[in-house]
Amino acid sequence: MSRKIFQRKEYSIYKCSDGYVVHNTNKIFATGHTHVSNFYKAKILVIMAIKREIDDKLSKRDIESLIRLTNDNRYRNKLLELERSGIK
Repeated sequence: MSRKIFQRKEYSIYKCSDGYVVHNTNKIFATGHTHVSNFYKAKILVIMAIKREIDDKLSKRDIESLIRLTNDNRYRNKLLELERSGIK
């Protein structure tokens, strides 16, 4: 059982037994959520998705998470381009 512990705009963070789930409530859950191990990472992903930020320190996993979370096609395409460029 998970419970919502944070929300900003359309993004909700839920505490689960094995970490946290970030969900874009404007997307269906199956394609609009990601799992992270800590609350700090969950909040960073939410803020980045809202501000449509791209950071060269993003891991491959972070990029994949942002691709799943965003509804913005231009932002998603930039993330996909970064992912294809061979980030760690």
